Amino acid sequence: MGADMGVSCDVFEQWLGQPVVLQVLLGEYTVPIQGRILNTTGDLLRVTVDGNWDVEVPKSNVLAVEESQHAALVM
Repeated sequence: MGADMGVSCDVFEQWLGQPVVLQVLLGEYTVPIQGRILNTTGDLLRVTVDGNWDVEVPKSNVLAVEESQHAALVM
């Protein structure tokens, strides 16, 4: 798997603080993670899930960033 599989780093900046669904590659599976991107540093994204659980996701594992319709309705 090459580094070109992930989403361009420039994309993450526009999503800071927005409700999103990240499509993340974990092994051979693609897993959706719903939350908000808190910040980007180096090769990692810090994402808050459910507003109280922060996770770090390698940028190279992110296949897509989508607007979260559910989070937008709940907020």
